[in-house]
Order: sequence, then structure tokens, then C-alpha cells
Amino acid sequence: MLKFRFGGKTGRSYTLKESTQLMVVRTANRMPLTSDDVFAKAPLSRSARAAVGEFDLFASFDEAGVEVLRASRRHAAKSLRDRTQAILKKEREIEFAGRVLIDSRSGAPIFY
Repeated sequence: MLKFRFGGKTGRSYTLKESTQLMVVRTANRMPLTSDDVFAKAPLSRSARAAVGEFDLFASFDEAGVEVLRASRRHAAKSLRDRTQAILKKEREIEFAGRVLIDSRSGAPIFY
């Protein structure tokens, strides 16, 4: 867990934790991973495409080439996330594949 205070000494205290279901991915060419248009998505290997296929799009920041993906199944979501992250880190077209922090109270993801 990560704790911080926003707003100085009298500001609100926040506690963040790692989401087991969410993963953030940034492509090198800023193309999406999850587009329905075959010509408008980042090129990936078959194993990477299959791994990404087990996730649903949660949020997208098109200008930055960033997508937040949610594991489509809750059972074993953490191992699915970790395995997919390891596969994506080996891809040339992936600049970053990482974990997402969420607010421990509300469960809202924190993007930075």
C-alpha cells in the first residue's frame, strides 16, 4: 500500500493499493491495442494478441496511446495480469505495460 497526503499538512490523506484486475499499456506508435479495425491497432505477436484478448477495455487515452485493460474474468485475475504483462514487455510495439493503483476506499483507479 502507498499512503500520501494531498493539500499539505491539513490536506486529505489517501491510501492506494495495487489493482489485481487492471493493467495499463502504452504503445510505442500510440495506436490502440483493442480496436475493431485490424489496420488501426498496434501490431502484436499471436501470443500477445491472445493474452490481450482476455481483457476488456476499461479506459483509453488516445492522445497518449494509453489503454487501461480489465481482466475479463475475476478468478485468477492477478496471475492473468502478471502473465500478460510479461508477454507484452517482450513486444517491440509496447513501450510500457504495468500495474494500476486504485484508491483503497472507493476502488477508483488513479491515473498519473
